[in-house]
Amino acid sequence: VVVKSTSQGSSEAFNKQDGLFTHLIRGISNGKDVDEILINSSISRVVAATQEWNTILAVAVDPNVDIVISNTTEVGITLIDESVFTNPPASFPGKLLSVLHHRFTFFKGDVSKGMVIVPTELIPDNGTLLKSVCMELAALNKLDKDFIFWLDTCNYFCDSLVDRIVPGKLSKGQQTWLEENAGYTDELAILSEPYALWAIESSHPEVYNRLSFATVNPEVVLSPNINKFRQLKLHLLNGTHTFCCGLAILCGFQTVKEALNNNDFLSYIRHLLNEEMIPGVLDENISLEDAEQFASRVIDRFRNPYIDHYWQSIALNFSTKMKMRNLPLLLSYMMRNETVPSKMALGFSAMLVCLQSTYEINGKFYSCRDGMDYEIQDDNVPLLNKDWVNGNYYTTATKLLSESSVWGMDLNKLPGFTEAVAECIKQLKTHNPRHVLSGVLKQEK
Repeated sequence: VVVKSTSQGSSEAFNKQDGLFTHLIRGISNGKDVDEILINSSISRVVAATQEWNTILAVAVDPNVDIVISNTTEVGITLIDESVFTNPPASFPGKLLSVLHHRFTFFKGDVSKGMVIVPTELIPDNGTLLKSVCMELAALNKLDKDFIFWLDTCNYFCDSLVDRIVPGKLSKGQQTWLEENAGYTDELAILSEPYALWAIESSHPEVYNRLSFATVNPEVVLSPNINKFRQLKLHLLNGTHTFCCGLAILCGFQTVKEALNNNDFLSYIRHLLNEEMIPGVLDENISLEDAEQFASRVIDRFRNPYIDHYWQSIALNFSTKMKMRNLPLLLSYMMRNETVPSKMALGFSAMLVCLQSTYEINGKFYSCRDGMDYEIQDDNVPLLNKDWVNGNYYTTATKLLSESSVWGMDLNKLPGFTEAVAECIKQLKTHNPRHVLSGVLKQEK
C-alpha cells in the first residue's frame, strides 16, 4: 500500500493500471549493455493521506502489514511540535507515530505487533534519527508511558542506504523505445540504471525474518553494520564525481556520459580511482577487492548512455562536497606517500577555478563559459572570490587554501600542496583544459 503524504500529484493513473507500472532498466553492467523491461506488480493500491486518513489507519491494524518503508525528502524526517491525533498530522514522523499509536491501541499493546521501519531518505543514520524524532514527539504529545515503552522496544527502526540512479519519468525517446519494444503504452513507466544497492542495518533476528526478500535479491544486503557501503558510496562514487566535476566543466562537457566518451577523461578517472582514491578507503571492513569491484561499477555507471547526469547539477555546493567527500582521502594519501597526488590536485584546482565568478548581481555570483552564463550555487563563493590575485597564481593558491572556515584546516600546511595547486591553476587558466588533461596523463605514462 503506497501512501501519498502530500496533496501534489494524482493516484488516478495507478488506479487505472491496477497499480502496475513498467520499470525500464538500461545501462552498462560488467562492461556489457543491459536492456530490461519489467512489469512491477508490488503496489496493491495508492491512498492519499490528506483525503483517506481513516483508510490508512485501517491498514495500520492489518496484522499482515508489519513493515513500513519511507521515502520522503531529506527534510522529511524533522521534528514538528504537533498533535498526532490530527487527521492527518502534517509531518511524516507525526503520521508514522499516529499509525503506530493506533496499532498499539487496537492490539492492546501486543509486543508481537511492533513494526520493522526502514527509512530510505539519504541522510546518515536515518533510522536512528527517525526513532529519536518519534520518541520526542511522543513525549511532546504526553502519550502513555506503556505506549512509549512499546514504541521503543517492540519496533525496529533500521538505518539504511539506497544507491541507484532513477531519473524517473521517461524521456520522449525512451517512451518511444518502450512502446516499440513492449507493445503497449504506460504513463507510469520509469527508468533506472542496472546497478542497485539497498543496505539495511540490523542484528535483530526478527528483522531478518520479516525482510525475507533480502534472501532472493543480492542487491539487498542485511548487515549488523552498513558503514562499509556508506564509505564506498561517499568516497568512490560521490567523491569521484566531485574530483572530476570542475575539470569536466572546464573541458566543456555537459554530461557525465559525454566526459566518459573522451579517452583522456576516462583515463584520468581510472588513474584517479585506482592509484589515489582506492588506497584511502581500505580498512578492516573494506578490502582491496571490495573497493576495486565498486570502482569498476562506478565507471560502468558513469558511462551509462541512457542517463543524462549534468555536471552543473553535480557542482551544487561544490566546496562543501569536496571537504566532506574528498579531503579525508587527500590527507590519507599524503600521510602514506609523503607526496602530492597529482590527479587529486588537478581536480581540486579545477574546482577552485570553477568557483571563481565572472560577475555578481544582487548577491548572486555567475561565471561565463562557452558563451553561456551559469549561477555558481555555493555558499563559500563570496569568501573564496576575494582571494584571487590577477596573474599571481601562488599567492592566489595560498589565500584560497588558507580558508580554514571552508576546508576545516589550513591546507597550506600540507607539504607541496600549495605549489601543486598553484601550478594546476596556472595551467588551467592559461591553456586549453583538455590539453592540460592529456598533458598530465602523457607525463605520467
